[in-house]
Amino acid sequence: MRFGYTVLFLSLFACGDKDTEEDPSTPPDPDANSDTDTDTGEDPDTGDAPVVDADGDGVIADDDCDDTDETVYPGAPELCDGIDSDCDGLETNQPAAAFAAVDGTLTDWSDQLSTDATAPGSLSLVEDGTLHLCGAPIHAGIVQADGLNNTITGHGDAQLASGSTMAFSLRGDAQIEGLTASTVGNLGEITGSTVTISDSTFTGPNGAYDGPNGFLLANGASLSLSNVELSSYGRAFARRVFAGGENLPVSLSATGSGFEDIGYLVYMPEADVAFEAVDVSAVGVVFFEMQSATWSGGSAEASLFAPNLEGDDALTLSSVTLQVDQLGLLSGTARLEGSEVTVTGATMKVIEADDSSTVALSSWTFIDNMATPITFESDGALSCTDCLFENNAGSQGGALLARNFSALDVSRSIFRSNTA
Repeated sequence: MRFGYTVLFLSLFACGDKDTEEDPSTPPDPDANSDTDTDTGEDPDTGDAPVVDADGDGVIADDDCDDTDETVYPGAPELCDGIDSDCDGLETNQPAAAFAAVDGTLTDWSDQLSTDATAPGSLSLVEDGTLHLCGAPIHAGIVQADGLNNTITGHGDAQLASGSTMAFSLRGDAQIEGLTASTVGNLGEITGSTVTISDSTFTGPNGAYDGPNGFLLANGASLSLSNVELSSYGRAFARRVFAGGENLPVSLSATGSGFEDIGYLVYMPEADVAFEAVDVSAVGVVFFEMQSATWSGGSAEASLFAPNLEGDDALTLSSVTLQVDQLGLLSGTARLEGSEVTVTGATMKVIEADDSSTVALSSWTFIDNMATPITFESDGALSCTDCLFENNAGSQGGALLARNFSALDVSRSIFRSNTA
């Protein structure tokens, strides 16, 4: 009973009126009615910042160039994978290679490279994944097993120098990107596969007509190039036929690319070719053999453009400037067509057609050629509408010679200052 009275007395005392009246002009203390005083007395501007190491690699965020990846930190092992693992701002500049499997496992393949250009190593692709290449020179050839899908990526200044062997042999699908390569022989071969090459530069030993060295030998394959620079090969794109094998069609496309110092650019029977925004210079023969070709945008400086259009071959040109000795020889039922093309500088008959071939041109300009622009002796049809023939000189008609044709249309064309 004594305990109860004591509690009641203390409660009444706590609820009693204060003896001191508060000054209403004084701001209330925010901690006065709080059960817990949160004011620690520390100035937040001068307190120590918390230490952060989000990826747990032992290096704080301020010193780590990527605090989300535990394999990236100053002093980390530098692998060839496109990642600056040691935070020095550089990918490895030593010749190196690594393979990333589909499951993400990365394996260092640098020990498979050679320091001897005459005895290159071999990088064998036996499963799907990405092959990373770094540094220069990388003395190795790349060999892909049948039916795989691989990406081959060059980082920084990666340069593949295959020495006496092919740079690569591809028998499955492949994507090649960011690679520089130089070879003393053929660059590579692709068979029965789909290959894309982008943002890469390739240099061969020479661009002589009779040079046996090719950029790519292909058979039964689809090849697509984007932003690729290619120079100094005897035959850039040729068909590869293995002993006892058969000739299979090839498709070739190129966009935003440049080809220079080439003997034969396309030497592929039964090939379908599509060029867009492609520039060609110092080329012997652009289309020596092919089935069909389209070319939109760009330019060509070459000796012969398409000297063997025969059978049912077809060539379509648009918005292209050609400086050639001769554009094309047509026979059989071959067809040449296109629009907005300029041809200049020819020293031989620019277009010569016979048999039952067809020429259908619109808005072409033939200017300053030292030979007859069109010699048409085919029983097929010839049309050149809205064309301009100016300052041309040829022994068989200054601008146009046509006979035996089934139809002729040169409407709205202009003939000016041509001499025979």
